[in-house]
Amino acid sequence: MVEGFDVILNYGLNKVRFPMVLKTGQRYRMQTTLAEVNDVSNNGVETVYKLTYEVEGEAKPCCVAELVFRYY
Repeated sequence: MVEGFDVILNYGLNKVRFPMVLKTGQRYRMQTTLAEVNDVSNNGVETVYKLTYEVEGEAKPCCVAELVFRYY
């Protein structure tokens, strides 16, 4: 968790992929991993979270992406 900042911006998504179809009624879950933390200008920090949407009973995830936040 990032603390000590007044402003949190959802800066966007990187590398969004859909390796498999998610069918109606399938159960899924999202796993989140903090992949990077970098300093940015104006005393800010940028974080990149790796998101993986796993589907119950399937070998491949239905979606993988990188979510970027900036903290100022």
